[in-house]
Amino acid sequence: MATVVTIETTIEPSKKKLTHSLVIAGDHARAGDELDVWRLFDLKQKSVTYVDEIAKSYRTESIASLAQNRNNALALPIDVTSNAGQITIRAGRYIRELTIAEHPLIPPQLFSMMIASDAPMMKKEDDALLGVRGFPMSDHAEVPLDGKKLAIDRKVVRIERKNVDAAWLQIPRGFAASPQPASSPRSHPATPVEELRSFVTGRKSL
Repeated sequence: MATVVTIETTIEPSKKKLTHSLVIAGDHARAGDELDVWRLFDLKQKSVTYVDEIAKSYRTESIASLAQNRNNALALPIDVTSNAGQITIRAGRYIRELTIAEHPLIPPQLFSMMIASDAPMMKKEDDALLGVRGFPMSDHAEVPLDGKKLAIDRKVVRIERKNVDAAWLQIPRGFAASPQPASSPRSHPATPVEELRSFVTGRKSL
């Protein structure tokens, strides 16, 4: 029996819509939108295990060490405002707005653990989100592009208790521990919001 959080992502102007689930059971959690390499969160031990399906290996690191080792984040001029669960982040033409709320079925520290264990992007944005308690019920990001507005909307559409395969929250048998350090390349495909941030920071040409 697990908590399954269904998250819907809408991309404009293409009107593309994607859905994935965040599964939480006991002290463990995993997001279903991570494929070849995915993260298994241990809420009790405050650690994250990166599981590489291609190399058939895994490594575990503490959230504390990951949060401290974010020197690769870009120190861009960013304005961050927070008010009653509403967080607004602005960097040039890039705008991101999150609505944070605590839900009894979602551990309040899970979102900050996801931020700490993800690839660093913009330092001030990361710093603001590392201290968040609660989960983004909605997450809107946008940037103008070629006379249009490229926008990504992610929202929680359902939170329910249901049975899931226990193997979903376990390291596959036969996988070997890896000494790969925390400074390794991105552990999972870039999310739509990260694609927007990559464009803003000049890392990607859309």
